[in-house]
Amino acid sequence: MKFLGFHIGAHDCNFTITDGQKIKYFKTERIKQEKHHGYQSAEEFSGFFKKINLDPSEYDGIACATTPPSKQENEQWPLPGFFDLREKFEKKYYIKDYAVIAKTNMFGVNHHLCHKLSLWPIRKTSEHNKSIVLDGGGSWMETTTAFYKDKMVEKKYWSPFLGKPMKDNDMLSFATALQSLGRKWGIQGHDMDIAGKMMSLQSFGNIDIKLYNEWKNLKYNELHNIFQNIPDELDLDWLRTAHFSIENILIDFFKKHIKEDENFTYSGGIAQNIVVNTKLRKWNKNVVIPPHCSDDGLSLGCVEFLRLYFKQPEFDNSGFPFWQYDEVKETPTKETIRKVAEEIANGKIVGWCQGKGELGPRALGNRSILMRPDIKDGKDIINNKVKHREPYRPFGCSVLLEDVDEYFVDGFESPYMLYTMPLKDPEKFKSISHIDNTSRPQTVKDGLFAELLYEFKRLTGMSILLNTSLNINGKPIATPEVAETMNKENMGLDVMCIGNNIKIF
Repeated sequence: MKFLGFHIGAHDCNFTITDGQKIKYFKTERIKQEKHHGYQSAEEFSGFFKKINLDPSEYDGIACATTPPSKQENEQWPLPGFFDLREKFEKKYYIKDYAVIAKTNMFGVNHHLCHKLSLWPIRKTSEHNKSIVLDGGGSWMETTTAFYKDKMVEKKYWSPFLGKPMKDNDMLSFATALQSLGRKWGIQGHDMDIAGKMMSLQSFGNIDIKLYNEWKNLKYNELHNIFQNIPDELDLDWLRTAHFSIENILIDFFKKHIKEDENFTYSGGIAQNIVVNTKLRKWNKNVVIPPHCSDDGLSLGCVEFLRLYFKQPEFDNSGFPFWQYDEVKETPTKETIRKVAEEIANGKIVGWCQGKGELGPRALGNRSILMRPDIKDGKDIINNKVKHREPYRPFGCSVLLEDVDEYFVDGFESPYMLYTMPLKDPEKFKSISHIDNTSRPQTVKDGLFAELLYEFKRLTGMSILLNTSLNINGKPIATPEVAETMNKENMGLDVMCIGNNIKIF
């Protein structure tokens, strides 16, 4: 059977189509080259289908991840039955009731259920005995959902207001709180990026023991108490103390539902917070988080819902997470890999665009900007001359899995850049070291990117590279067509390699 799943809304729209086995994934920001792209009209949404020659009538099942729009949007959007679902979702907890049939083959699927189901490429849905979703807001503005098998066992609801009284069933989202706080303090950028910037900034502060003692015994549904008296201007110590306190409160919430040695999955927008992820993994090493934990993965959850509903065989997950529609079909030769490794070894900043684009917001070796990690002032060079972004923001790295312990204290496998690890020599590797002497590594064990790391190791003795996404600040990760236009003048790059085509500027 052929399935179509999609997430449409104010930000991060994406589509997944499948012929019953193979997956094809589209994130519309890559096509539009508009970061966190969201559809603003029915006409724009319908136009995307035409752009990629997609005919919905050819699909046996169609599912949309539902997020309730305003009344005006409800009148404007196509397939309004996807959204008029509030009454029907109340007190319905089993998988057959998570979707409401709009037409014979059309379904609106609960937002948080789509997050949960989206983990199928790395963990079979039948193994999702327990799952946690922490988010900004879900279908009926849930901020938190805990699942046991197919049953919702706890839900908390979103409140958008900082410093305001909370209703009995309200829950302040950590992500929304950081976004609002960042705006108040003058942090610039898209709302979806501000929480991450605040996460970077908090490392520069110190914990205020008096404040921490006030907050340390708060429960998860009492997070709003931390934000009752917010400093008017940026206060790094206040931010550090608030973030640290909430990290511990979140872990206490996980402990309520998960045992220390128990397998579980975790997704939703807050699962992008690598500081929380790292603390969570220290408590339970069996946590599984996908690279598409934010709304990027919702359409994957939609097609999995359809597969379960129609009782179809499991999808083929080969090639994951390199499933973006955009593709460089030419595979670089060993000679190309050698030349690129030499350029990096010589201190050049290299754009590397190969194969299909990766899912999620992190560059995982197919759409990357690469640099030696031991270059003095490397972080400032990339921030100022290439990415054009705030100087306090750190960079991740990529390292051969077999060598992770050579560079990191207590290193472990981390293929999707979702955790931090302490560097053994942060002074040598300042360009990939944050102020707390940690970095966010991607461990690499095979494939084309591993070949490049091996060649770089042969030349330098190091199997680790600074790796950041192939884009500039405010733009999504580049497609091959956009990468073709990047050069030293507009990106600060010294070299661009697309397939076997190496351009030296």
